[in-house]
Amino acid sequence: MKHSFIWLLLAAASCTAPPSSPAAFLATLDELPTGQVPRLYLTAGEPPRWALPMPYDEFPSSVGRTVETVLQDGELRFAGRVYGGPEDAYLVEKLYPVLGSHHLRRALVASDGRVLLRSHTLPIAEAPDPVAKRISARGELESLEFVEGRASSYYRAIILEAGALRRVRAYTPEGSLLRVARLLSVQANVFR
Repeated sequence: MKHSFIWLLLAAASCTAPPSSPAAFLATLDELPTGQVPRLYLTAGEPPRWALPMPYDEFPSSVGRTVETVLQDGELRFAGRVYGGPEDAYLVEKLYPVLGSHHLRRALVASDGRVLLRSHTLPIAEAPDPVAKRISARGELESLEFVEGRASSYYRAIILEAGALRRVRAYTPEGSLLRVARLLSVQANVFR
């Protein structure tokens, strides 16, 4: 079986529940329709987490109500269940047209309807000066998001650096670097 993956090496917040073993992950891939792209999140010192596409109408009603409140309207880009963390969660991404461009909003919602994390893209001009200066010194900005979690808020930038490396850099609103990760898109062959 062959699947394309989006590998995100910077984990967002506390993602979700069983199955969290590699065998369980492979078993979930068997059920994934062709053309659906799973996402894999790898963070040093933490177990792997992954999000598998899932029809939005199959989300628990508490999650659906929260998503409709937090992410009204918009064009659905991704809806899925996140596995591998301490609790069940669901990830939704929607696109919104803004002045000839697109604005992306994400929400990570627990099965009981609590918002664990949410984010939205923004132009560099709307970032605080210390963050904008740090980003512009690193390379070409691909995207910038403001992320609100349960414990903290930060800016996450995807920057195209020298040598065509795509790096994810997270900054505090004061411009301090929180973490750096590599963003990869890969294709994987999965054998069971």
